[in-house]
Amino acid sequence: MGGSIALCYLIALMATSRLVGITRDETYRIDRARDATGWFRELSKLDAQENAATVWSRPYMNRFWNERVTARPTIMQPIMGISHMLLNPILGGLHEMLEYRLPTMVLSALLAYLVFLIGADLGGILAGAASALVFCLLPRVFFDAHLACLDAAVTSFAVLGLFGLTRAVTRKEKRWIAIAVAGIGLTVATKNSLPLVAPPVALILLYFLFRGMPQRVVNTYLWLIPGVAVIFLLSWPPFLVNPRYNILFYITCYLDTPHHPWMYVGSAIGQPPFPMAFPFVYTAATTPVPFLVLALVGVGIVAFDLAKRRSDHLSIERALVIGMAFLPILIIAHPRIHHYGGTKHWMLSTPYMAVLAGTALVRVIRHAGEFWKSRRLRLAITTLAAALVFLPGVLGTASTAPWGHTYYNGLWGWNGLEARMQAQYWGDSTNAILPWLNANLPRGARVFLHRTEPRAPRIYQTMRLMRPDLKWTVNISEAEWHLFHYKQTFYRDLIAISFFRHEVPYYTITTWDGAPMVSIFGPAKAQPVMNEPGEQPEALQDEDHAADSNGTPAKEP
Repeated sequence: MGGSIALCYLIALMATSRLVGITRDETYRIDRARDATGWFRELSKLDAQENAATVWSRPYMNRFWNERVTARPTIMQPIMGISHMLLNPILGGLHEMLEYRLPTMVLSALLAYLVFLIGADLGGILAGAASALVFCLLPRVFFDAHLACLDAAVTSFAVLGLFGLTRAVTRKEKRWIAIAVAGIGLTVATKNSLPLVAPPVALILLYFLFRGMPQRVVNTYLWLIPGVAVIFLLSWPPFLVNPRYNILFYITCYLDTPHHPWMYVGSAIGQPPFPMAFPFVYTAATTPVPFLVLALVGVGIVAFDLAKRRSDHLSIERALVIGMAFLPILIIAHPRIHHYGGTKHWMLSTPYMAVLAGTALVRVIRHAGEFWKSRRLRLAITTLAAALVFLPGVLGTASTAPWGHTYYNGLWGWNGLEARMQAQYWGDSTNAILPWLNANLPRGARVFLHRTEPRAPRIYQTMRLMRPDLKWTVNISEAEWHLFHYKQTFYRDLIAISFFRHEVPYYTITTWDGAPMVSIFGPAKAQPVMNEPGEQPEALQDEDHAADSNGTPAKEP
């Protein structure tokens, strides 16, 4: 059952990939992924004698692995690049973003399966299935599970590593040691998440130091520490060429991360100290209400089981589920920790919250069913309860699929503008308005792609989502047509477009409840070519400019 849920989740992610626009962070990762694949291609060109001397030389490292602060070293970038290198000859340019995103999607499906396994451990098969469904129907997680970024991937590796660790110290099979080492090692290699995974690893060790240290625990930790270090060093080739310098560079990348403004109950907070309630408030605002209530009930249920059954082999796993539902949020709550990016930074809490919610749902329905003797009545009540619980998640995920980071629950007004919270992120909603631009802008029009990374339009054109004749710019004064993304901290750009340039909005994309996402502004006297809905624009029929079937990028403006 868990495998079926995970497979359906992967299919849903792949099917909706083209709906999800290219985010700011993805463009950085894709650039570095392309550099990494360049290094792998060089390996195939050089003969055996040249490999060691040339490919591992510092000039080659600087050429292909020259990271910047905006794209920190991570094992996911070469994985994304290899995925694109293998899939592009098969899928072509029409699915270029899917080729880079597929590793994250596969890892997200693995994460859904892990949630099932943990839930099944704590409450049986039905609890595992309910937990996995809760996780899959978290709108913000569904959005992040699409992206060629690090947050979903590092969450998957962390849950895998901690799941393997709890089994390695309580069971005899040695494969769990390898899973624990691989999971935690890849967690550190993907993103600097030591502050999130080190506390549970240390607490489990302390538990056995006080209770007695079985040989299997000794063996687990003897393998764990050096194994994680080896995986980390192998994750980025420059670590092997010049370990001291590049490890210091890696640490500096994280220490020098800049702060950016983020909306919080009507105020833009951009510099520390940040409110300690920030991650708690955002979690309460961005989780479907039934899931949130059930997760809180689940804390009590799992805590009761932990107190009642201390001696069984699941005690450590129960304690881990409760602890990890709160620990990442507590760490991010520190006033000096970066808050820019919002809920993705404590995504590691969500799998464990889903387990708590799924366990509570099954337990509550099971006990409530004891009051009704009629089998049909029990089935009807169970169906109704499941519908009431899962329906908000289904509707929230479906309605915000292209931009799940805009989801807020009904208690907060359904959208960021109403909630006075962060309305959206940078640039990904550009994808939603491209059909209107393709159908209505004159040939060769120059568009100001507001807060959209300049690399994104090239990919849109390769994927035939954006007309190849359209030109783009990041300078307001150079364009005749201007996009505007409705994010509170960007309103100065709206003033420049509408007040100083006297432009008017031609078309606006809104969420299901009418909150504006992105508008196209233009001069009042302009006459765009108004095509009928569904009509293919003339420019898209121009084979001289279109991307070919092998994914060759369209000509750059």
